[in-house]
Amino acid sequence: MIANLKYMIKHSMIYSISNFATKASGLVLLPIYTKYFTVEEFGRLALLLATTLITSQVLILGQSQSIVRFTTLAEYIEKKKQVFFTIGVTLLLLLIGFIILGEFSLFILPNDFNSEIPYTYYLHICLYLIVFMVINNFILNKLRADERSVLYTSLSLIKLAVTIILTLYFIIVINLNIESVLIAQLFGEIISLLFAIPTVYKSIELNYNKSILKKSLGFGLPLIFSVFALNLLNVGDRYIIKYLAGEFSVGLFELASKISGIHYMFLVVPFSLSFLPKAYKLFKSDGDIDYYKNLMTYFCFVLLWGGLILAFLAKPVIELFVLDESFYPSSRIVPILILGNIFMGLTQISSLGMYLEGKSVKIAIISLFSAIVLLGLDFISIPNWGYQGAAYSKLLTFICLFLISLFYSNKVVKIPFEYKRITLLFITAFICYYLGNLFSDGSLFIVFSFILFLLYPIILWMLNFFKPNEKQTVVNILRNFFKLN
Repeated sequence: MIANLKYMIKHSMIYSISNFATKASGLVLLPIYTKYFTVEEFGRLALLLATTLITSQVLILGQSQSIVRFTTLAEYIEKKKQVFFTIGVTLLLLLIGFIILGEFSLFILPNDFNSEIPYTYYLHICLYLIVFMVINNFILNKLRADERSVLYTSLSLIKLAVTIILTLYFIIVINLNIESVLIAQLFGEIISLLFAIPTVYKSIELNYNKSILKKSLGFGLPLIFSVFALNLLNVGDRYIIKYLAGEFSVGLFELASKISGIHYMFLVVPFSLSFLPKAYKLFKSDGDIDYYKNLMTYFCFVLLWGGLILAFLAKPVIELFVLDESFYPSSRIVPILILGNIFMGLTQISSLGMYLEGKSVKIAIISLFSAIVLLGLDFISIPNWGYQGAAYSKLLTFICLFLISLFYSNKVVKIPFEYKRITLLFITAFICYYLGNLFSDGSLFIVFSFILFLLYPIILWMLNFFKPNEKQTVVNILRNFFKLN
């Protein structure tokens, strides 16, 4: 089990490099966005990017998950080149049809180049951005299935570098508006694809296998509803906030989401990229249940510990990187969104049994139900509490998603998670956060925040949270660290 945990840590750290760079670049670009865009324009951009993300995730037909499943399951190992070719060709044909339909739809829409907000122009860029996002998503998940984390990260960094450079050039030099971000992202996807194609060329076997396609679509198509629902959970609330509270509130909510997203991208996403391929391989082998059980506890510890420091520093970070003070109120909801991210991350393990047994329909139903819950809570909370109400709605929805997924997943594969230890993790984190907020105003706040951050695992140690073998592992790591230094 230790070897498997080391595998998870190693690959998660490699995946986290690109995610860390993405969020770091986002912080660097924040002063640019807040200088050249109003809060309303920032909210408008958030809506366009949300639309692009949701459409691309739905258009891939759940095949990003299928390529991981059917590449790693033992019975398909000998046919994995056929799997890649069959699914890839199917998606390319679908994308050609999407382009034709999109061009026709945009052609019959009224031309709004002379209007104040040229949405048709923006959507035209988004059309091709979606296409290249789908292709890159599929290829990157193929690399993920093959456990080529270094190459995956390299391609992500190339895309990121191109996007940042072009965004700065288009905004500062050419003085473009919202379209600067969209065009830069489009070129980033194109350049990344050009580098990616040679890396997967040897993974192709020119054999279109209809049997594989049938099974792949059977697994993936129900996940369309799941992916659509999850994207609604993550970014869909922007539409409701705009409808009920306006673009200004969307801008504030989007900024808070970007800050809380540092936690999600740096901790949750790298884990999710490396977790499922390993989980599929370990399923029904010796020690698989113990591995899943312990992983939930360790992952919860990492999410809470990392979330604690970001929740403390949300306000100073926003005040440091954001030039326009009208954005500052967004810091109030960052801790709420971080807590939601924690439950969203833990859901990946709580729903594991359904993934292992291929219960994609059940996953889709649970996700759709959660999306409906979010919509209902949003329509209740936003009219009363604005964008802050949307944050609380998201938190309550992610808690529901976690609990429901846990309940139904354990009916399929029983995993005795360590609920007492997990509860202790949450209680200790809440106490530390409460103590930190007693000194939220004052020059000593940042120092005190770091002290509480460092005290969190020490308090857990004193409360006997760690098992004897875990304590020994920590001691050995510290000994080796000090020897090296």
